[in-house]
Amino acid sequence: MTLAVTGATGFVGRALLEEAAKKGLEVRALTRRPQARVPGVEWVAGDLHDRKALNKLVRKAEAVIHVAGVVNTPDPTGFHLGNVEGTLKLVESAVAAGAPRLVFVSSLAAREPQLSKYGHSKLHAEKPDAVVFNGYADQYDHAPLQAKVGQRVRVWVLDAGPDRPTSFHVVGGQFDTVYAEGAYRLRRGSAGGSQALFLGPAQGGFVELTFPQPGHYPFVSHLMTDAERGAHGVFEVSR
Repeated sequence: MTLAVTGATGFVGRALLEEAAKKGLEVRALTRRPQARVPGVEWVAGDLHDRKALNKLVRKAEAVIHVAGVVNTPDPTGFHLGNVEGTLKLVESAVAAGAPRLVFVSSLAAREPQLSKYGHSKLHAEKPDAVVFNGYADQYDHAPLQAKVGQRVRVWVLDAGPDRPTSFHVVGGQFDTVYAEGAYRLRRGSAGGSQALFLGPAQGGFVELTFPQPGHYPFVSHLMTDAERGAHGVFEVSR
């Protein structure tokens, strides 16, 4: 298996190269400067704006792992050029080459884009226009799901991905049953409760809860950038 890697000379990237070597994986890695020979690694000279280098990097790769990012620049536009436009160019090359997998290593800073130009650029680079429940953003805000006080409600959740996890949460509710990937994490009647069902891409499960009072109970993906993009709705609970 061949991995195409950006950011291989950084802290995370070097750890990735070590893990790849342990597993006997071949790596093709992008670099802006000459590098010492590393067994199992083919260095590709260039950067994220060098289309020829990117095409060489991803050619016949079975996975593209994008670790590189601009974390410091005297000109704020440098964050956009590196983290947004550079990412887009890599994705375009990967798609053109038919790479079956692309892993984008983002940053926790993307959850707080108002705090820094860096965080804003990393959020922008993630790039989905919408993250939704059942195909349409905001549909369960406009047409809330109906329930009765005391009624047991089961919610099935499938993370369709393709590469984003989810954390399903009902604001003001507590799950007494949590089931994921073929096993119960919490059964009804057990001590305690749960606030969220976390699922990776392609994983599924269900939660159960009852609503103690009438009212409106929002539900979201608690990856809050995704909630802001449309992964939210409302339970409308009546007596």
